[in-house]
Amino acid sequence: MKKTGPLFFVILFAGILSISNPGYGQENPMGKFALSVNPLGFMEFGPLINAEFGLTDNLVLNTHVRFHSLGLLSYVIDDWPDRLTGIAMGAGLLHFFGSSMHKPYVGGLIELHHSTQFYLDDGTGTTNMAIFIANGGYRFRFDSGFFINTGLFMGFGAGPYTWASENYPSDDYTDLSVVPFGMAELTLGFEF
Repeated sequence: MKKTGPLFFVILFAGILSISNPGYGQENPMGKFALSVNPLGFMEFGPLINAEFGLTDNLVLNTHVRFHSLGLLSYVIDDWPDRLTGIAMGAGLLHFFGSSMHKPYVGGLIELHHSTQFYLDDGTGTTNMAIFIANGGYRFRFDSGFFINTGLFMGFGAGPYTWASENYPSDDYTDLSVVPFGMAELTLGFEF
């Protein structure tokens, strides 16, 4: 509960804000709530599951969970560990432009990421980092509430990386890791 507590309060606060914002004043406003998934993440650094809360006509609070260990590129950058675990949780704001049905968007997100790489012959690598992400793209919206986002996630992550070896404990170390982050986005979802 310690790790998910802050995210719970962000979601609760966003829900209260979206309920207290009665009526939208423009044509084709964003929905008050949306759920979506980015399945392209299976080929990249893990699929994302998003929940969005409408704060104003064109501003939404995005909360998400990314399953790092389910992404193919996660294994490539971690030198093909024998086993990989990992999850990231994040939140941020997305601003949608214009009053047309389909909208370009831009936003900023922050993610807290934890992963562990297990190498049976060598040891274990553990990564804990904050990832700062700029997100931009275009949302294609349909009358049914269904939407498709196409875009990019670009940013960087920073945090400690710890290596622990069972066979060679003298090789153990902790280092500050700063890495670039990027993913293509193809998100499918529904606005309510």
